[in-house]
Amino acid sequence: MLYQHHIIRECTEQIEAKPKNPNHYFSRAQAYKEIGDYNAAIVDLTRVIRMSPNRPQAYLLRGTLYHNLKNYHQASRDFSAAIRIKTDYADAYILRGNIHRKISELPLAIADASAAISYAPDDVQAYVLRGKCQQDLENYDYAIEDYSKAIRINPNYANAYNNMGSTLNQLRQWEEAINCYTKTLEINPNHKDAHENLINLLTFHNPKKNSSNSIIKTNYQLNG
Repeated sequence: MLYQHHIIRECTEQIEAKPKNPNHYFSRAQAYKEIGDYNAAIVDLTRVIRMSPNRPQAYLLRGTLYHNLKNYHQASRDFSAAIRIKTDYADAYILRGNIHRKISELPLAIADASAAISYAPDDVQAYVLRGKCQQDLENYDYAIEDYSKAIRINPNYANAYNNMGSTLNQLRQWEEAINCYTKTLEINPNHKDAHENLINLLTFHNPKKNSSNSIIKTNYQLNG
């Protein structure tokens, strides 16, 4: 935190010396973001965009800040602007797709996730986003396929295992779901959603006896 305040002071001095250099405003906006002053960061990024309107990173960062402030309409507009400037900007497609999903525009979210995958085929977040949309639409086979792809790319991506577990739970494949939640907690013992999902599953369903090893392993993870 002290470092970020130092950056802000340093950038402010640079801006006073060279007020027409957009790089100093961008650096200060990044520092404001880190300390949680989103509105100040947005002001600086708006200056950057006025001085350098074809800078997609500025739109992406400002859109992220609007998203954090729950101004989804403005965030989506900024992500779209970033995509217009840089058509292969996978991060912008993913962020815009997350907004589409949040407001239940699932076909648009899937389209954005698929676009991100076409430009960045190893981006696990794009597969997980598309998988969650397919899960929302109850297209469980497609969801599992996307989560499996994410896991093949990054076997330590905890969120993919957790989402896979949720899908398997919806399919009433409880033993497999337990294994996925357990794997999530092996990777990230502090994964809150996996803890809650696993507790709920073990509370309301009684897997067969031949899954006792999984349950023992699960309890170890929860207590470890």
